Amino acid sequence: MSSSGIFLKVVAPKLEQHGIKYLTRGLPARSFMGDAPKNRLVITKAKDMDTVMAFWNESKDDFKNIATKYADGIRWYAVEGMEQQ
Repeated sequence: MSSSGIFLKVVAPKLEQHGIKYLTRGLPARSFMGDAPKNRLVITKAKDMDTVMAFWNESKDDFKNIATKYADGIRWYAVEGMEQQ
């Protein structure tokens, strides 16, 4: 099974349980400033940082195991933004 298949099977249901939605995922990604991601790009949206942290605290071991085995060099960031008007 591919890394994306394993991620979708193990981690994606936990994202959904926390109400975190995918905005986009995959490659290729075009970079206008800085280096483009070498691995799959995943962008999600959550209600707030508390939601992200609840997901992370529950799922970090699963995610780290998958990332270590299948997605060398993956980076994951959480940014607190504001709702679009």
